[in-house]
Amino acid sequence: EAMIREVWLSDNTVHDEIDIPIPAACLTTFMPLDSVGLPEDSVLIAASRLEPLVYYLRPFTPISPLPETLLAPVSDADALQDSTLFYLAHRDFGEGGRVTRLYLKDTITPGFEQDEVELDGSVNCICVDEVFDLLYAACYESGVTTVYEIDALGMQVLRSVQIDGYPWDMTLQGT
Repeated sequence: EAMIREVWLSDNTVHDEIDIPIPAACLTTFMPLDSVGLPEDSVLIAASRLEPLVYYLRPFTPISPLPETLLAPVSDADALQDSTLFYLAHRDFGEGGRVTRLYLKDTITPGFEQDEVELDGSVNCICVDEVFDLLYAACYESGVTTVYEIDALGMQVLRSVQIDGYPWDMTLQGT
């Protein structure tokens, strides 16, 4: 059963359930701004680790897949809030990995423009620094994790650092 459930923490109960055709392992949400800079309804992105599919959900509308199919399943997802930019990490085992930036051209019809950056290793997790418009990607290869700092708007690697161990997840301090 593939489903997304909305659970309210105030009373720990399920308030909404959405059936989806594939299990969603990666979820992120963002709130695009309209033409005068006011927030529109939030958008939920649900991505699969099993198949190269990404679903786009808006309140009170049916779930729909993004029109183009991605080339690889998604290992993690994050978004730049107050924008129409979101990011997907791809674990391309044996061929390196990549992070894809998707820009929703129109929040009513879910078409998008795509840009990406290729990275060494399998991209396990990503997180966005909304203050400085930076994206961090943790990639694993041969017992070493490389954390990349990427310009989230230009999709250029700025610097990297190598650390021992496997990257299960990451977050920014204070977020």
